[in-house]
Amino acid sequence: MSTLTKQIDVIFEKLLILIAVISTLTVAGLMIFIVFSRYVMGWSIIGLHEVILMSAMWLYMSGSMIASRRNEHLTVDLLYQKIKSPFWQVIHFRLVSLITIITCIFFMTWAYKLLGWAIKRPQSTPGLNLPLIIPQAAIIAASVFCFIYGVRDFLRGSPYNNNHKEL
Repeated sequence: MSTLTKQIDVIFEKLLILIAVISTLTVAGLMIFIVFSRYVMGWSIIGLHEVILMSAMWLYMSGSMIASRRNEHLTVDLLYQKIKSPFWQVIHFRLVSLITIITCIFFMTWAYKLLGWAIKRPQSTPGLNLPLIIPQAAIIAASVFCFIYGVRDFLRGSPYNNNHKEL
């Protein structure tokens, strides 16, 4: 990886972590506020659930991008650990990466159709009139970046090549 690519990758990871932290704080803070306002103060505040759901969508999708970037998404690595030959480990890792790429292609296709539908028929939330493209953008971003990281993993051939600690 070139120096520029590494710098962009580090900046992107920091951005993803920032999105995840802000989303987490928003979800937790607003949930606490909703419970307090409803059961202690007797208030019913319109629209906070919408913000929580949008924040949760960004939290889930940024988490999936972080996991894909670090190659820490859910895997069953029992077979990989049992394989002693470095050649077959690379084959196994590339096969898993190829399955990930194929899955992400379906995910990107679905996200593309979702985007087309959102542009053709824009919708918004009932309480705060927030555009639904906000949580849908998280799905679109996750589909694209998980695909990119799947291709990266396939080309790398092993989770331990190219100085894995820097990933």
